[in-house]
Amino acid sequence: MEEGTAGAGGADVAAGPARPGVPWRTLSRKKKVLRVLAATFATLHLGCAWATMGPPGKLRDLFFVVAHYYTSQLRMTTSWDMFGGPPDSALVVVEGRVRGGHRVSLANPFRRGWNVWARVVDARLRKMHQKLKKKGHRNRWGDAYLEYVCRTEMRWHPGLRDARVVRIDPETKNDDDEVTAPLKRRTLMRHRCGQPTPAEPARPARPAQGRDAAEEHE
Repeated sequence: MEEGTAGAGGADVAAGPARPGVPWRTLSRKKKVLRVLAATFATLHLGCAWATMGPPGKLRDLFFVVAHYYTSQLRMTTSWDMFGGPPDSALVVVEGRVRGGHRVSLANPFRRGWNVWARVVDARLRKMHQKLKKKGHRNRWGDAYLEYVCRTEMRWHPGLRDARVVRIDPETKNDDDEVTAPLKRRTLMRHRCGQPTPAEPARPARPAQGRDAAEEHE
């Protein structure tokens, strides 16, 4: 058997020498700086992700201070769109009114506390609610969805009267910290709980083609 190979069942496997890691002291100054910047960049971004999605605690609070400075003071979110949408992107939420006119938050997966599954549900709800910005989506399934929200939220909010899709345009500022656009709230649609949802309009029948068209002609 030749050196550097091992036979097992008629198959030879090449055995290469192990490659040792490069010692830090042998790196050039440029390579050291690049590695430090890469490690800092990765640590900062993981910390910002922890501040956003991590469970509550002292460690998260510490990262939140760093993330707030990084995203708000350095305005990284508005220039790179890394941790959220641009400042002109509107937030769409579902709210309701109970007896007495009090406003309550609906479709909130964090009602029982933070957990990974609630975080996943929250991400999906945010994407679905963004679709309700368009009138076509609201007309097709908006009432049916809000009626579902009414049924599922009654146990948490007895006396729930209606559910509303609310668009919130955040306050925006320029680089001098001056307000360029104030916070705005606008109700896109409202559904009274228990109200029958309108039936989906019937789709027009597709014209017959091929053999079906020939049979109809006969």
